[in-house]
Amino acid sequence: MRQRLTLFLLGFMPILFVELALSLQGVQAGMTIASAFMLIFGFGFALLFQFIEKVLRPLVPVDLRGQPVTNLAMGLAMSVAVLAPNLMPEQAQISFYNHFRWVLGYHVLSLLILYPIVVRLLGKRSMPQRSGYALAALVVVQLLAAVGIEARELAQARARKAIASAAPTKVLEAPQRPNVLLLVLDTLRFDTLHQTWQGQQHFPALDAYTEDAAFFQRGYAGCNVTPGGHTTLFTGMYPAETGTLPRGLVSLDDQYLTVAEFLRSYGYRTVATVSNARVSGRFGYEQGFEVYDDSLVNPVINFSAIGERFGSSSLIKFFGAPYSRKLVRSAFVQMSWGSVLPIAEKTTKRALEVVDKMDIGEDEPWFMFLNYIDPHTPFVTRADLAEAFGPNYVSERLESVRRSIPKFHLGLQNLKAAIKAGELRENELNWLQEVYREQCLELDEGVDQLLQGLRDNGMLDDNTLILITSDHGEHLGEHNAYNHGSTLLDEEVRVPFLLLGPGIEKGIIETPVSGADFFSTVCYAMGLDPNDWPETAGIPLQLPQEGRYIRFEHGELRGFLQGTYKMIAHDIDGELEWVAAYDLATDPKELDNLISSGLEWVEDYKANPPIESSEGADIIEIGDDSLDLGALGYADEVQQ
Repeated sequence: MRQRLTLFLLGFMPILFVELALSLQGVQAGMTIASAFMLIFGFGFALLFQFIEKVLRPLVPVDLRGQPVTNLAMGLAMSVAVLAPNLMPEQAQISFYNHFRWVLGYHVLSLLILYPIVVRLLGKRSMPQRSGYALAALVVVQLLAAVGIEARELAQARARKAIASAAPTKVLEAPQRPNVLLLVLDTLRFDTLHQTWQGQQHFPALDAYTEDAAFFQRGYAGCNVTPGGHTTLFTGMYPAETGTLPRGLVSLDDQYLTVAEFLRSYGYRTVATVSNARVSGRFGYEQGFEVYDDSLVNPVINFSAIGERFGSSSLIKFFGAPYSRKLVRSAFVQMSWGSVLPIAEKTTKRALEVVDKMDIGEDEPWFMFLNYIDPHTPFVTRADLAEAFGPNYVSERLESVRRSIPKFHLGLQNLKAAIKAGELRENELNWLQEVYREQCLELDEGVDQLLQGLRDNGMLDDNTLILITSDHGEHLGEHNAYNHGSTLLDEEVRVPFLLLGPGIEKGIIETPVSGADFFSTVCYAMGLDPNDWPETAGIPLQLPQEGRYIRFEHGELRGFLQGTYKMIAHDIDGELEWVAAYDLATDPKELDNLISSGLEWVEDYKANPPIESSEGADIIEIGDDSLDLGALGYADEVQQ
């Protein structure tokens, strides 16, 4: 029995070595543990073959039936069958693996054809007497190689971090050097801060703290997903200008100057803590930060990376794509979170620990960026806060799956289909609105703890410029749309904008502003000559400008706003196809699409739009399998 299992695994080993080579083209993190999992699976297949070998005996010559050679033959046959699809073009692979019946049919036929062929090729050749030693040697070599590859990736990451955090050789002078605090409350809608829902405050503590802030009621993110929204804030340029327009996994290239790099050149201490994996350091967002802490989403044991490497392996894709692949990835993503995503309290605690270790001096200006993942799916909040935020709507169907993002997303798709078919699901829509907003209470506590902690250690003072905003919004059933990443309607791109600090006057400002304005706002606060500002698409928030164009874009979705007029297009094959036009002055909920109205302003924008088609607008960046966007709730990121 031992010899038979060993021979099967010897034939199975090519899968592990080829997967090792394939990892060089993608994510290498988690490769060692993923290899161990694949070996365990191989052992399971070896045991299974001992039971089904008698069923397959008619496929091989009589004199070879039941011989040990059949085990080696099945292991090799499985290796060839599993690895063969890698020879297909990338798009063909994607199409193939997305059809379960195709994969299942190929799985059965390939093994039934390859197994007897390999048995005959091996014939009556004597099997190695010390096959156990040979297998052990191969396993050790493979695992050592995996460890070496992961170590190399880690060394490269450390080198990138060292470059990103390097102190400037020459510190530039500025008339003023205010501290700068950028708080990005991920997925926060515009109708939350300083606003109520059914008479209840979302942010009682933060509303009180920002009572004297400049409140921009018409603030817009540059994108409807996390990467593009943050890129716009960091660079002052829109996604189409920074290579972050495509859907899927995108990175911020180091050729683009970030606000952190700019402030570092003026002697600022720069620090960040993030709780969204899509802006972790490996995607280029650490540029210019002395310390960029993404440990909440990049732990020492990165279950997410292990799940991605294992779930994206040829072995898993072969046995049940796309279902088993998604199941494996999602299971590991859930393990990486524990019970929920990093809540605000954890983000705050980690941020204060990092700042404390940096030991920033009283005379040292600082720039601090925090990304809070709340209020993001899964919409799970502490029980006492959920109870306090009424009226406590009930939806047993959605409640039962809300902790599993893939199942919850499917539940929302079923809700969407039911409403489209004419069903009334008012209670479920109310439940969805409420559970989203309950998370704001938990976020409010976390941000309040941060501000209190910074005050206690003497960092937060009157010379601190604070911008509180979001990277994008969220659909909660409006237009029968859900989550984010699928539209450029206000629910997804209109976000809170509150500014406090030196020279900032209290007031409500109706002029539209953009995430692209943050970089210019910092330059203005520093008193720099505009000639010394980097070129951006932004306008200082201290000097809001009427009549300017505000952009928002993602993938093939392109849109802009001027005054109260808003236009949305699909950018496909180098052409802008205008699909929506709204006058927000008379139609703030965007219910009346004027694109075919023939109105003069609509036709003028169609003929002379302020935006152009962008290369790559309708491309999906497959990325490096380092994140499962579907498991994170970004289903619209992986399908057009």
